[in-house]
Amino acid sequence: MSYNHAIMATRIILVLILMSAVVGWVLLAQENTDPIDSQTAPAGGLEHFRDSVQSGTHPCEGTERCLVVYLAPWCPHCNSSIPLVREIRDQIGENDDTGMMVIVGPLGGSFAGYDDMARRLDGPVYLDRSGEAWEDYLGSLSGVPAWAVFDGRGQITQSFTGGTPQSSQAMVQHVLTDQLGLAAYFED
Repeated sequence: MSYNHAIMATRIILVLILMSAVVGWVLLAQENTDPIDSQTAPAGGLEHFRDSVQSGTHPCEGTERCLVVYLAPWCPHCNSSIPLVREIRDQIGENDDTGMMVIVGPLGGSFAGYDDMARRLDGPVYLDRSGEAWEDYLGSLSGVPAWAVFDGRGQITQSFTGGTPQSSQAMVQHVLTDQLGLAAYFED
C-alpha cells in the first residue's frame, strides 16, 4: 500500500469513528418518551388533599412528561403564583402527553395554611407534610415555588424556581415555553 493510500485509509477510519461518536451522542441525548409509571412518578410521602385527587390515580401516569409544581403556604411568591398555576394546569389538562402535579409542602416553614392554599389552587393537590417528596424529587432546586419537568425515567429535564403574580396568557406561555421548554408539546 502506498503512502497516499495509507493516509486516505486513516482519514476514512477517523471519519467513521467521529460519525459513530456523533450518532452515539445523539442517541443518548434524545428525550426519553417512555410513559411515566407508578415507579417514576413523584409520589413518596404524599397525601391527597381531601377529595381533590381520585384515590389510586396519579396525574402523570401514562404521560411522557410531568410538570411538578411545589408550593409552600408561608411563601409570598407561591401564594401570588396560584392564578398562574391554575391557568397552566388548565392548559396542560388539554394535553394527553403531559401531566401536572401540584404539591403543597412546608419546605422549612410551618404546616399552617396547607388547607387554605390547597383550596385556593382549586383542583388536584397533593400535600407533602413530611417534606419527603421535596427531598426525594426536588431537593436539588434552590427554593419555592419550584417548577420541574420529569421524563419517563423520573429525571428532571427542565426546572426553575420563582413565581409571578401575573396570570396572563403571555405569562403562561412564557413559563411553558421559555422556562420549561414545553412549547413543542402545546403547538396547535
